[in-house]
Amino acid sequence: LLIENNSNSFDIVFTLRSSKLNNHKGQISFPGGRLELGETPLEAARRETWEEIGIVGEDMSFIAALSPIFVPPSNSMIYPFVSHLLSNNFIINPDEVEEVFSIDIEYLSNETNIQFETRTMNQNEIEIPCWDVSKKEKLWGATAMILNELLFIYKEFKQNKHLGGNEF
Repeated sequence: LLIENNSNSFDIVFTLRSSKLNNHKGQISFPGGRLELGETPLEAARRETWEEIGIVGEDMSFIAALSPIFVPPSNSMIYPFVSHLLSNNFIINPDEVEEVFSIDIEYLSNETNIQFETRTMNQNEIEIPCWDVSKKEKLWGATAMILNELLFIYKEFKQNKHLGGNEF
């Protein structure tokens, strides 16, 4: 979710997942969740955003779909979408979300704010990119991968804007 900020830019909305959840508890994520029978991924994203942070579909303007990503630890396929958020009247569901916060896309796209850490995954040490944006947890994993794709697109639009292209 993108929301306009006071700097004539956009913030990206994140959630800190509840410690009550079975998977990825206490991690930074985007609103979202599992498909229900008969739903499309976009319908599920809108429903889950309502259930998690109280934003109704009418307050989100769909922009684009990003690349699907498979997450082995939860055996999940994520279908990320980008939407412009028209309201920030968040109503947090404490069973699913501990906190909602937003970060300026300019801060996130500044490469000096990206850190790299070594973590052990499936008995292998791997270097992962992350952002230190919360007192409780770093932004990493699937959320960082999705964010990275969005930031790549944002930088492309920003570069084209300087060349006479449309705004992001």
